[in-house]
Amino acid sequence: MKKNNRGFTLVETLVVSAFIVGILIFLFSQFSRLKSSYEASFEYNTVPALFSAKNVNRYLMVSGSSTLRNAIDASEYNFIDITTCPEDYLEKTDYCLQLFSDLNVISVVVTKESTFKTHFQDYLKDNSGIYHEKLYSFVKQLSIRDDNYSGYRIIAEFKGDNFASVRLTY
Repeated sequence: MKKNNRGFTLVETLVVSAFIVGILIFLFSQFSRLKSSYEASFEYNTVPALFSAKNVNRYLMVSGSSTLRNAIDASEYNFIDITTCPEDYLEKTDYCLQLFSDLNVISVVVTKESTFKTHFQDYLKDNSGIYHEKLYSFVKQLSIRDDNYSGYRIIAEFKGDNFASVRLTY
């Protein structure tokens, strides 16, 4: 008896091709997600950016942050932009300006931690021309560990598209 050695039929070829395409699509989606996480690790909460944000935190501790906290509580969106070192909220503004210059600060915002994911994120979405688009992406990916924490958070953007966020200690 003679065997039929004609190879794969068209249906078998299509099934194998669909299986391979499915695996490639799955691998591509996983690789894309991994790549975006990898790229974010070089921009969000890097060691130099966290160190700089901690220095801003130390300045605010020494400068007396009670006026700033009261102003945040009274503001509509529960945040204050202190990039320009406003005298209304901060002491030693010359030191503040020099510190921000040395740390390559682009923007520094102090916000209530309990509302930054809603109020500040909504403000960034509505006023996208004022702040950098990546700042919105950074705030969007931040997570709150303690819903009952009623403190404040420093969110800072630095030159080189680096971002950091630390809790304001007082």
